[in-house]
Amino acid sequence: MVLTAIIAIATMLGVPSFNKWHSKYQLRQAATDIQNQFNLARMVAMNRNSTVTVTVGLVGSSVTVSAVDANGTPAFAPETMLSHVVAVTGAPVTINFSSLGLRSGGGAGNQTVTIQDDQQRSFGVVVSPAGKVTSALY
Repeated sequence: MVLTAIIAIATMLGVPSFNKWHSKYQLRQAATDIQNQFNLARMVAMNRNSTVTVTVGLVGSSVTVSAVDANGTPAFAPETMLSHVVAVTGAPVTINFSSLGLRSGGGAGNQTVTIQDDQQRSFGVVVSPAGKVTSALY
């Protein structure tokens, strides 16, 4: 009986920590997935010698990433982020890659896509005018 009580107390103390860790893990995974999709879209733009437009937005309550080239042909299958990733700042966010792999439009500075989890943590994916993609925890 005492052992059962100890296990129950330990479980009650561990569940909130696990939920926070799991949410943070999913946020980082989503940022990595978005970064990979941007890099893939950039490569597709150079490969097809066409502009590719990547859109990060909300579909229902899920964050999704999709891309199409100038002809409207999908660059890759749309990807839905994990369940704890709940918001995109300024959704939908659109980034264009030219046939040279450069980011076109969006001004001279870096363009950032900021995603947020259900614990109010944010992660940004930054695309430079040269098309380089990086990520940072905010």
